[in-house]
Amino acid sequence: MGSRRNGAPGALVWLERHGVDFTAVLALTGLAMACALAWPWGRRLPRGPLLALACAGTLLVPYGLLTALLALTGEGGGAAAPITGWVGPAGVGAFLGIGTALGVGAWSRLRPRRRTGVRGS
Repeated sequence: MGSRRNGAPGALVWLERHGVDFTAVLALTGLAMACALAWPWGRRLPRGPLLALACAGTLLVPYGLLTALLALTGEGGGAAAPITGWVGPAGVGAFLGIGTALGVGAWSRLRPRRRTGVRGS
């Protein structure tokens, strides 16, 4: 158990013990946040914290670009092994996709809503 040896919090150790990578949990959290920004049920959530987390999530875009650069150059960025195989495209797609979705969702929620359509009779 590498997480326990490295002094990780108990929640991360629990996830590792049950075979769940914490980055998968973070990706699902980002997906849920993007859905909350896009779908009507998300309007019931507190706007400030949701937008703050979404704006912070846009930092995944430069991280995804850095991952792409490291994958293209074959460098591991000091990691034990270089980024190879499907890890590069999957990481780039995930970071860029979720980061962009959060940014677009936050931007659309920051803009004032315009009412369209005609009121029913």
